[in-house]
This record gives sequence, structure tokens and C-alpha cells, in this order.
Amino acid sequence: MPDLIDDRTWREEALARMSEVFPTNRGLRPMYSLMARAHRYAIDYTEQAPVIVLAAARGNSHVSWTESAFIQEQFRKMCESKAQLRDVMHSYGLPLPLRLLDARVLTARRATVIRRLALMNPSTLAQIIPATRQKQNAWLQALQNWCERMASRSEVNNYRCLFFEWAATNYPGITYREADGAHHMVDFVRAHSDTFNPRWTHERARAEEQKWHQDLAFTNVVERTGVPLDTVIDYTPLPLLWEYGGLSFVALETGKALRAEGAAMHHCGASYWQNVVKGGSRIYSILENGRRVATLNLQCPFCGGRDFAM
Repeated sequence: MPDLIDDRTWREEALARMSEVFPTNRGLRPMYSLMARAHRYAIDYTEQAPVIVLAAARGNSHVSWTESAFIQEQFRKMCESKAQLRDVMHSYGLPLPLRLLDARVLTARRATVIRRLALMNPSTLAQIIPATRQKQNAWLQALQNWCERMASRSEVNNYRCLFFEWAATNYPGITYREADGAHHMVDFVRAHSDTFNPRWTHERARAEEQKWHQDLAFTNVVERTGVPLDTVIDYTPLPLLWEYGGLSFVALETGKALRAEGAAMHHCGASYWQNVVKGGSRIYSILENGRRVATLNLQCPFCGGRDFAM
């Protein structure tokens, strides 16, 4: 009877500690509970490296009774042998640095990301895993978006998660809001899989991606208008050059000029080509001492409502 009481006591203590470390159910709570009950020392391992629970579950929210029994027995044997944490993680295919991941950022849906991180060089992982829970959450969300976007194009890349290691290395400082934009980079990488340079910094790759998307948008605009980029639009009666207060206002009369302005100022000014062609907009580059400082868009009502001729 004393053994049963002791048995019940450590299980209750383990579950109480588990509730503190894993306060929410993210599709893994059943596995947390299963492993915590495996042995009196089991919770010590899961507290030190919560990621082993996700690895044991392999991303499944629910496992069969047979599989549950196997997982629990396997874990119990490791606990009884007092295996080193490194060895326990190795048995699940996990490098030691992944122990740094906070339990609260782990979800069943992130199993693919964890598996791919586990294939990376351990010393690289140790350097790139963010220090705080909030940053880890944003980082993993960006990588999850990366993998899911790649998977949605599996008919093209045979489910290869192209340049995952580049993303993992370059996204540690990303915010959660920025993480949602990872799919834009995925589209760029897929379209340039033969020329994408994994040595690029995030800033360089982002600049290339934005330019590519701007070019795509501009191509669509040109196709809709049917007007070549070198066509000169008549801005009459507005001036082509106007100077005031040390600023120069230079008319952007062609699609090429709009495109150059958008690239230099990092905005979508080129997408207004259709408005310029139809007379709804007249766009000027504002320069100070020969340097671009802003872009001015004059809309048709300001211009007297006139339908400007080409």
C-alpha cells in the first residue's frame, strides 16, 4: 500500500509541474500527460527539453492505444536507466540545442519545422534559436508559414522545403506580424530556385523579392493598358518641371520613369501607370539638391477633372 501511495504522489506532483510548464493545450497535452506518467523522473526530462514531447508525438494530436503504450514504455526505460538528456534527445532524433525551445511555443502543427531544424548543424542551431519565448514563437511561425507555403506547391517541388536552412538562419529577429509575410519570400524563392543565393542576407533577399513582385505587378498593369513603358504621356496643362522652396518637382511621363521612382523610393508608384495613362493621375518625383525625397500623386479632380490626352 505505501508503494501505491508513493506512486500516486509522484504522479500528482508530475502533473502539477506539467501544468505549470505546459499551461495550454496546443494539440500535445495528451502526450505531455502520457510521458509525465511514465516514470517518477520523466517530468525532469520534459521540463529540461519540452521538444521531446513533440518529437514523440510526431505532430499527431492523438495516437492509438498501442502506440501510446510503446511510447510510454520506451520513455520509462530511458528514465530507469537515468540516461543523459543528450542521449534521450538523440533517441528522438533531436540535437541538444533544441532543448532551448520554450514549451509554450510548441504545437502539433510545428512538427515539420522541428524535424527540419533537427537536420541542421547543432552549432548553427545554438546560435540562431531566439532567447525569448515571444521571439521563438515569431521565428517558428515564420518557418511554419515557409513550410506550409512550400507544401502547397508540392506538385512543383515534390514537397521539398526549398532553402529552409536559409529561412531558419535569417528569421530569428522577425516579429510575429512580419512572420505572416514569409509566403511572399517563398513565392520568390520558388520562382528563382536556380538563382537564389543562400548567402544573401535577409535584407538583400527582401530587396530582390520586392523588386520581383513590383515587376510582376507592373507587367500586369502594362498588359491591361496595352501601352508600352516608353510611351510619353502629355501632362498639359501641368508643367514638366516646377521648383519651389528649394524643391524640384519632376514629371514622371513614362512607365520606365515610374518604375525607376518606385524602385528608388521603395513604393508601388509603378502600379499607378494605368491611372497615368487614363489621365486620372499625374505623378512627380520631388527632389532636394538632386536627391529624391518624396513622390507626389496629383489626382484628376485636382487637375480640373480633365481627361488628359496622350
